[in-house]
Amino acid sequence: MNCILITGGSSGIGLALTEACLERGMKVRSLSRRLPDVSHPGLDALSLDLADPDDVEENFAPWLASGPAPEAVVLNAGILGQLGNLAEVPLEDLEQTMRVNTWANKLLLDALLAGETPPAQVVAISSGAATQALHGFAGYALSKAALNMLIGLYAVEFPKTHFTSLAPGIIATPMQEELSDMPDRASYATLQTLHETRLAGGMRSAEDLALDLLEAFPRLLKGPSGQFADLRE
Repeated sequence: MNCILITGGSSGIGLALTEACLERGMKVRSLSRRLPDVSHPGLDALSLDLADPDDVEENFAPWLASGPAPEAVVLNAGILGQLGNLAEVPLEDLEQTMRVNTWANKLLLDALLAGETPPAQVVAISSGAATQALHGFAGYALSKAALNMLIGLYAVEFPKTHFTSLAPGIIATPMQEELSDMPDRASYATLQTLHETRLAGGMRSAEDLALDLLEAFPRLLKGPSGQFADLRE
């Protein structure tokens, strides 16, 4: 693999994966609202607000065409949205979470797959919250479940590209810190578990995960396109 596109490359999993790829001599094309604090000749980064469809539609395709076509794509960018009881989460917040976690990925994929050289592999970072009703995750769970189906549908429509929705497990990222530090976490069993896991040092580092992801990409190609997979399994 010579070139990879990573969204959400300015922090957490995206940043760790960006740095791991650059260390291996790969060209990295990175999308994030805030540019990654990385200086490397192999990095081509674009500041893009995935919550703004107009920004994505106007600026992504021209930037994509200006450089090498990525052979692999990691759709990692995402937001938590408002945590709490779904009945109490405003529709506006749910729509915002869906725009970033689901619909922005549709716009990116449409541009990528319409190019002369579409990617051979697409990995969307999903979550266990996409497959089970975890109390408190509200719009995040809905958006990740929709992302899983979006990936499955594209797998049917574009058989020459291999698609996977991948749950990475519990990783020590800014998002996990936000979750485990919620003041009312005791009201939600999953959030309390995350807090206790973090205190006990049970969360893997994003750097370790990045190495596992690089090793997992070839294995994922051997499985069915469009599947949801858990990296821990």
